[in-house]
Formats: sequence, C-alpha cells, structure tokens
Amino acid sequence: MEDRVETEHKHLGVFHLMWLHLEGLLNRIYRNNPLYHLHSIGVFLIWVALFTGIYLFIFYKINPEGAYESVRYLTEEQWWLGGIMRSLHRYGSDLLVTVMLLHLAKTFITSRHGGWRRLAWISGVFILWMVWICGIFGYWLVWDRKAQLVALFSAEMLERIPIFGQPLSINFSGAGSLDAIFFYILFIMHFALTVFLFILLWVHVSRIASARINPPFRVGLATLGLLLLYSILFPAGLEPPADLKSLPATVDVDWFFMFLYAPLKHLSVPTMWFIIIVATVGIALVPWLFPTRKGLTASVILKNCTGCEQCVFDCPYEAIYMQRRSDGKPFNLEALVSPERCAGCGICVGACEFDAISMDGLTEREFKEQILAISRELAGTKEGPTLLVFACSWGVDASANLDGLTARVLTVPCGGMVQPSMAEIALDAGVDGVVIAACAPNDCHYRTGDELLKLRFSGLRHPSFKTSVGRDHRIKMLFLPQTARREFRQQIEDFAEELRDGGKNTPCV
Repeated sequence: MEDRVETEHKHLGVFHLMWLHLEGLLNRIYRNNPLYHLHSIGVFLIWVALFTGIYLFIFYKINPEGAYESVRYLTEEQWWLGGIMRSLHRYGSDLLVTVMLLHLAKTFITSRHGGWRRLAWISGVFILWMVWICGIFGYWLVWDRKAQLVALFSAEMLERIPIFGQPLSINFSGAGSLDAIFFYILFIMHFALTVFLFILLWVHVSRIASARINPPFRVGLATLGLLLLYSILFPAGLEPPADLKSLPATVDVDWFFMFLYAPLKHLSVPTMWFIIIVATVGIALVPWLFPTRKGLTASVILKNCTGCEQCVFDCPYEAIYMQRRSDGKPFNLEALVSPERCAGCGICVGACEFDAISMDGLTEREFKEQILAISRELAGTKEGPTLLVFACSWGVDASANLDGLTARVLTVPCGGMVQPSMAEIALDAGVDGVVIAACAPNDCHYRTGDELLKLRFSGLRHPSFKTSVGRDHRIKMLFLPQTARREFRQQIEDFAEELRDGGKNTPCV
C-alpha cells in the first residue's frame, strides 16, 4: 500500500501551509476550532437569518408608505427586541458571507474540490450567489436611502438584460412611482430565494452520508453569543427614508453585499456583467482547471462479500450501495461501488471483515500480508522498541519524523482504513508498538475516518479486535494536523519510552 499512495504532505503549496499554520494557531486558542466547522456554522447562520426574518416580517408593512415606517418602529421604538432581531439578521447575514468565502477558500486550498466533490463545489458557487441576491432583496425591503441606491444600481444592471422593456431605473428616479405590488414582488422574491437556497443546500450535501449540518453546541452558542453581543453594542442603523425625487449623496456601504456596486463608478455596466460571468464560470470550473490527485478506487470481491452492509454504513460519500445477490450464494445482498463517487479513502476496507474490498487490485488480505512481513522483519531486529506506524497520507509526514527509531511506516489513504485486526497482526508478530497517525479531530480529509477509527479500536463499531487480550498500552492513536511535526515526534518518543519500560513484546506462536 505504501508504494501505491502518493503522500500529500510532499506537495503542500504555500497557501496550504499558511492555512494549516492558521488552523494550528486557532487550535491552541480554541478547543473547537471554528475553521473545522465552517460548513455547519454557515448552515447555522442561515437558520439565524430565517428565524429573525420571520420575526421582522410580523411587523413589516408591505407598501411604499409603511415599509420604512415599520422598519423604523423596529429599530427605534422596539429597539429592545425588534432592533436586536434586525441587527442579528443583518450581522448574521454578513458573517454568513464571510464564512462561506472562508469555506470556499479552505476547500480549494486543501484540495477538497475535485473528483467526487465537484457537485458540492458547483452547487456551493450557486449558493454563494443565492445568498448575495437574497441579501440585496432584503436591503430593498428596508426602503431607506441605502435601499434606493441599491435599487437604482441593480435596475441599471438588470435593464441591460434584453428581456425587459422600458429601462427599469426610471422606476427609481423622480419620474417613477412605486406601489404596493412592487413591495409584494420584493417580499415574494426574498422568500422564494430563501426556499431555493435550502434546495441548493440539499443538492450541496446530496452525495454525503450523514452530512454534518449542525455545529457543535459550544460553537453554535459562541457564534450566536458573539452576534448578540455585537448587535447590542453596535445596533444596525437606518438611513433616512427613500426619496425618488433626489439621489442619495452618501450612504453607509455594507461591503459584504454591496461590493459589486462600487466599481460601477469606474466601469460600464456591460463590463461589470462580463467580469461577473467570467468570474462565476471560472470559479465553477475550478475542479477541472485545478484537478486534485486521483486516489485509489475501491471495488468489491463478490465471492467474499456476505452482504453485511457495514461498508455501506461507513462510506462517507454514499459510493457503495446494495443490490440483490447475483451469484447464487446464500446471501440476500451484495455490495457494489459507484466509481464516480468513490473517494479512494479505503474506509470501506476498514469496515470489511471478509476481504471483500479491493483497492485498485490490492486486497485486504494482500495488505495484511504486507503488514505481517514488515512486522516480522521489525520483530527480528535487536534494537528496540520496534514500532509499526500506519500513517494517513493527508496527515503528518511520519517517514521524515522517525529518525533514530526502529520503525517502519505504512502509508494509507485515510486512518479510517486501519482495522484493529491489522494492529493485532503486527503485535502478534512481535512488534513492540503500533501507531496510527490520522488527521486532526473534526478535520479528516474524508470527513469521518478519524471517528470510525476511534469507534473500531474502542470496540463500539465493527470490525473490532479479534481477541480479548488487553494490548491497549501497545497501541497509540495520534490525531494531528500536518504541521504538528514536533508534537508527533514528541508523542512517538514518549510512547517508545513507555514501551521500553514495559518490556519487549513476544511473538504469538
């Protein structure tokens, strides 16, 4: 396996290293690193915007005269609740844009955008635009001077699309007029886009098994608490009411949603449309323009498959499914792999107890034979303690951090590929200790590999240890980011010292 897996740490770019160091810094500050939960924080903020929006709608009057007055009432007279709700709605939406951009950047920088993740990437680009458009309609509904300016700029851009008749910007000039129907259309669009946003979210996670859409309780509570504190200290303001007879001189710009309007002072509308279209298409094509490395592909060895479905339960991308038995064996079902969805993580190998999964031709049995051969070679050395290290290809560079130790490294696509029986083989052959080096908690490159590894080795998920002989003191699991080389080395040295004090392991006959 080690000669079939290309280790990612040898190909880290500058931005990837910078991102990993940023994560490492936050790991020392926060127990639950928010950079590991950007996706679920984003969904949480959508819920915040939805529930606060519902409250604001209760008091909103859908007509030209009452729209601004109802928002003024919430902001000034009901500041103790309505004003806070409006501020939460505003700042939560701003933070949502920030979180989504960070999530987009992390996905690209850490090479999590290609292959089986293409659908998630493309739908994510559309979600970002949907949030922005929904926010723009939200600004229109306030109908203050800022909303008037946003409406005017938006109309100037939209009227260049050859589906409208008279110029739309006339409606927001002194020659124009607005009625209640216009505000009903605005509100319906704002609501409809929110519904469509949830549909896109469903598409975004449609190829993910048991998608994490809720952040850890403490992360969600901290996010809401910070938003609430900021909303109390810096309540969202309100410009004077819109006046179609004059243009606003200056307004307070929300750069999270109004960034497209500032260049209109220097660029023509067709130029802006060209930039928007080219940028959107370019970002959407990133999985093809910057392909990620192709991993191994799993396949089922039908003669060994018992139809137990454990591989289906553990696959993080729903790449394995079951169908009725086709070979006449006395089992109801058989497993099949969908190659286009397969991430090559090997987690299905770790889930199978029957040598029924092959990774590009390498079977579980052949991999275990490699483990046995290396372990016997290690056990035959006089220097000790001897260590067999299963290293995740996306984790710390184990090979470069074991100088001076009697150790061998077996690189695996993901720590979730390692079964307890694989560690047992090494220990039974006489290796003094086994180390499994996986990704940092909550940041597994394949989503769930670290969790499944813990559950299997703790006996809470199949497959578990074959024997009941307690050898926990000879097995060590490390969950570290790629940049934690010093910590990795220190923990390995401490583990070796513990093994030295505990005595040499003896092979099972």
